[in-house]
Amino acid sequence: MNLLFVIHNWVGYAPHGGTEVHAITLVEALAQTENNQVYVLFPDTKTASDCNNYILFNIKNKTFKQINLSYPVTSDCYSHQEFFAKFEFILLQQNIDIVHIFHLIRFPLNTPLIAKKAGAKVIISVFDYYLICQQFNFLTENKIFCNYPNITISTCDLCLKQNFNSQAGTQNTRRNTISQILYYADAVHYLCHDQYNRFIIAYPYLQDKLNLIMGLGIGAFFTEQDIPNKLNNFALPLKVACVGNFDTNKGAELIIQIIDYYQSTQQNIEFHIYGDVRYPYSDILPSANKNVKVHGQYTPEELPNLLQQCHIALFASIWPETFVLALSEVWSCGLIPVAPNIGAFRERITHGKNGFLYELTDYGSIITILDNFLKMTTESFLNLLKQVSKVQYPSLESNINQYLALYTHIQKAKYELNTLELLSRVIIEEHHIETRHIETYLEIQQLPDPQQPIPPIPENKHLLYKAWQYYKQQGLLSTIKRSVNYTWQRIQKI
Repeated sequence: MNLLFVIHNWVGYAPHGGTEVHAITLVEALAQTENNQVYVLFPDTKTASDCNNYILFNIKNKTFKQINLSYPVTSDCYSHQEFFAKFEFILLQQNIDIVHIFHLIRFPLNTPLIAKKAGAKVIISVFDYYLICQQFNFLTENKIFCNYPNITISTCDLCLKQNFNSQAGTQNTRRNTISQILYYADAVHYLCHDQYNRFIIAYPYLQDKLNLIMGLGIGAFFTEQDIPNKLNNFALPLKVACVGNFDTNKGAELIIQIIDYYQSTQQNIEFHIYGDVRYPYSDILPSANKNVKVHGQYTPEELPNLLQQCHIALFASIWPETFVLALSEVWSCGLIPVAPNIGAFRERITHGKNGFLYELTDYGSIITILDNFLKMTTESFLNLLKQVSKVQYPSLESNINQYLALYTHIQKAKYELNTLELLSRVIIEEHHIETRHIETYLEIQQLPDPQQPIPPIPENKHLLYKAWQYYKQQGLLSTIKRSVNYTWQRIQKI
């Protein structure tokens, strides 16, 4: 099986998070199977904006290939002829069976459709909300959760105007395009039920697709046999760990407020920061408090030893996180999580049992929870550790087995060759005179009510429309020739 993973970043190229950690673990495990050839395509850039260069990484052979573009893929790019031509060439040259999309940031939005055009099966994993909104974590210009889905499309347009200087109608147009992308995907992978529920509000037909809801696995677990060692370390000062990237969307400002509060009360408590501390917090934290220790970045293998003396893990994300790999990591080290009552935290943590939840509108409740830990008895802490030892979360092995089962199922599914459907995918290339530095976009069929979630465009009507547009631009002979050539390629792959 030949697999290509498309991802927005790679470990070692730019600051990374749980998505990249999960991806590198997965592809390395898959590459160990003799019959699998595994490739990763990612942008060679350290910024989130324009990108001229990409890297194709052969996981098994550890070889890299640079892919250079003469004009960049921009942050709001739907289509890019030069990238699409090179991307399709890679798929055909490497005989790729399945393209697994991990993220489309820094890629043209229609990239999955080009994979379908080349005859590959497509799986889309959604690690955040980029396929609902360009502001992928639902934060407004003021860094406040926008409260999706309890907002209108017009509110989205106002927010996008402030954040990206977008035009009116941008959100409706973008979701219309993504509706078609998801419609043609062979499967969609979500990380939790909360995320799945938010997606089907935007795209209701996704309920009828092949969906996988699976969190990210780790390699270690906290068991009853580990409780005595953890209990022996339960003594003042209370040690609070903040694990993962330390940034605004992760609640860095709130955590600093909590640190400042305990500095003023002079209570016996320490804060330990593990992970990449982003600017400007990298300048603030070292001088914030003598009870703050910044440990820097870590590898998953190092974390159990680093967290051995800690008691609590404090999370402060200000948006509905989709899984939070760090939550599984701190549980596996025997820490009690304290987290906001939103997104994956609300779904995974049972308040008062294996952790504690607080409301984003009531930050003072964090102080109440931490104060209770400062005066907590050993017996109460023991009861919490027992509950943590019973927490169920995915293992790396279960992740890999579920992915392999999905790949096998998808690969065995036969295409129903439909000439009009093939033509509709061919036309994605947008045949016209190419002009450099001018982005081209798919012609979007506007829906009547922009404030309603966008349904999929009826397939037959959509395909006939695309075929007719291609015929008008290229003529009958070109239409027939392209259809026959591409149909033959698809038959050979089957």
